[in-house]
Amino acid sequence: MEHFTEKINLLRKQLNTDKFRPLYHYQPPANWTGDPRSGFFMNGLYHMFFQNVPYQSSPPEPADGSIHWGHAASKDFIHWTDFPVALTPSPDGPDNGGCFYGNAVNNEGIPTLIYYGVRGGICIATSDDDMITWDKSVHNPVIPAPTGDEEWKVHDPFVWKNGDYWYCINGSQTGEGRQIGTSYDAGFMFRSKDMITWEYMYPLYEPGKESDLAVPDFFKLGDKHCLLFASHTRGAQYYIGTYANNKFVPESHGRMNFTRFSSSHDRNSPDDMMTSGDMQSPFSWNAPDGRRIMISWVIEGRTREVQTSSGWSGTMSLPREISLSDDNTLEIRPLSELKSLRKDQSTLMGIHLNKDKVMSLGGVGGNCIEIEAEFQSSDSGEIGLKVCCSRDGSEETVITYSYEKQTLTLDVSKSTLSKDFVGTASQEGPLTLGDGESLKLRVFIDRSVVEVFANDRQCLTKRIYPSREDSIRVRGFANKKDSTIKILNKWNMSSIWPS
Repeated sequence: MEHFTEKINLLRKQLNTDKFRPLYHYQPPANWTGDPRSGFFMNGLYHMFFQNVPYQSSPPEPADGSIHWGHAASKDFIHWTDFPVALTPSPDGPDNGGCFYGNAVNNEGIPTLIYYGVRGGICIATSDDDMITWDKSVHNPVIPAPTGDEEWKVHDPFVWKNGDYWYCINGSQTGEGRQIGTSYDAGFMFRSKDMITWEYMYPLYEPGKESDLAVPDFFKLGDKHCLLFASHTRGAQYYIGTYANNKFVPESHGRMNFTRFSSSHDRNSPDDMMTSGDMQSPFSWNAPDGRRIMISWVIEGRTREVQTSSGWSGTMSLPREISLSDDNTLEIRPLSELKSLRKDQSTLMGIHLNKDKVMSLGGVGGNCIEIEAEFQSSDSGEIGLKVCCSRDGSEETVITYSYEKQTLTLDVSKSTLSKDFVGTASQEGPLTLGDGESLKLRVFIDRSVVEVFANDRQCLTKRIYPSREDSIRVRGFANKKDSTIKILNKWNMSSIWPS
C-alpha cells in the first residue's frame, strides 16, 4: 500500500498542474471516473467506491468491459486516501461487460460489494478488514439476468438489511428504451437471508414518470423514506414517501439536475451526457452523528477528444448534508467540514446595486474560492453574481435569482471562449423565498467546477473552463429594481492534496 500511495501521489501531482483540474473536489489520480457507489463507515473511515476506467480518460462505450470499481477512504469527507482498484471485469466471468453500479455493505464485519455484472447479472465480492483485495463469489451471478418473460429486470442493485433479510432493489424501467413517455422508472425488489440465494418479490413502488431508475439509494430520512436516483434523460433526482410492509409510496418528487440528455444525441453536445458538464448519480452515507451525507458525479463539459488528451475526466461533487424539510423536499447544505479549507478572508458590506447595472466587486476574485453572500430581500426583479469574469466581460458565469419566476439560474453559456466547451446548457431550478426572506448564496469555485447553494434549499452544479487568465473577477448586479448585497465574504480554499 505504501508503494502504491507514493506512485499515485506522484501521478496526481503531475496532473494537478492542469489549470482545470479541481483542487478541493475528490477525483482519482488519473483517467476516467464516473458514478460514486455507496460505501460504509468502518474502523473510523468512510469508504467510497466509484466507476473507474484506470487506463483511459475518454468516456467508455456501453458494455465494453472497461468499467472497474475505484476505491477511496476518508475520515472527514474532505481529505481522501486512494486505495487500489477494488473490482476488475473478469474476461470469462459474468461481469465481462463491466463492473457497473452497486453498493457496499458491512455484513457482520465482512466488507461486501454487490454490483451489476454486465451481461451476467448481480454479483458479489468480499474482502477482509484491509479492503486492499476483493474476492468474487463462486456463486456469481447471485441474481442472473432474466432469460424469459419475467416481470423483473436486472440492472443497478442497492442492498440493505432489515431483520433477518437482505433486500435488493434492482433499478431499471418498464416499457421500451430510456426516454420519457416510452419507458418508466421502476425498482424490482428481491430478498435473501444469505446474499447468495435471492427470491423475487415485486416492484418496490408503482412505476413513475421518469425514463428509468438508475443508481438507486434508499434510506430512512426523518419520519419518511428517500429514494435517491438518476435517470439517463434528466440526471440526479429523488422521491420522498412512506415505506411500510416492504412497499414504498412516493409522495413528492424533486430534481437536483435541471438539464436533459438524449440517447439519440449528437456526440460532443449539451445533450450528450458524457460532455454535459452536469451532475449525475447521487449517493449518500449515514454518518455516526446522524447526518446524511451525499456526493454525486460531476461530468466533464469538454469534448470527448479533449477528455482523452487531458489524462483525466470527471470529479465528485462537494459533499452535501441532506435533510427533510416540512414540505417533503430535501434541504441541501454544504458539508460543515468544508469550512476547514477556508483561508485569507475578505469581507464587503452594504454594496448598493443600481438597477440594470453591473458592479465590480474588488478584492473578492479567484478561481479556487468560496463566496458567501446575502442580498437584501425584495419582491420583484432579478439579483445575482457574475463569477469568473474577464476584464472585458467576454467570459463570465452568471448566477441569477428571479423573484417573478421564483427560480435560481446558473448560466454558463459565456463561461469560456474555447470551442472545446460543449456543455453549455444552463441549470435553472425552483427556489421560493418567503415574505421578507433574503437570498443567501454559498458559491464554490474550484477551477472548472461551480457549485451554488441557496438558502439551504437549492443547489446548482456545472463545469466551466475559462480560457482567459484574467477570468477571475466577481461582479454583482440587479435587474429591474435596485438592490443591496448586505454582506459578502470570500475565502481562498486550500487544496485537499499534499503539496
